[in-house]
Amino acid sequence: MAECGEFRKMRDAWKQSSFPDAGTPVFLLNKKWDESYKEYLFYRDVVMNCKANWEEDHWEKAFPGPISNKELLNTEEKYLTGTGKKAEFEKEVFD
Repeated sequence: MAECGEFRKMRDAWKQSSFPDAGTPVFLLNKKWDESYKEYLFYRDVVMNCKANWEEDHWEKAFPGPISNKELLNTEEKYLTGTGKKAEFEKEVFD
């Protein structure tokens, strides 16, 4: 549950910085993965000060896996760029 407490602190800090100054680095996180992670941590139970009701295999069964933002990427060929060494992955793309 310590991990959930840490997650809650980071989430609260994120909410306070919802409108960063121009030029501030920001990060994208897949909402589906985020929801799975919150289920894994019993986030809602912790926030509501409820006792988590979990099964013995919860930690293996509910583990969301590594963070994946694959669904957030635009993988259309015209958006893929490379080093410029291969013709099919030119270094710059002009729209």
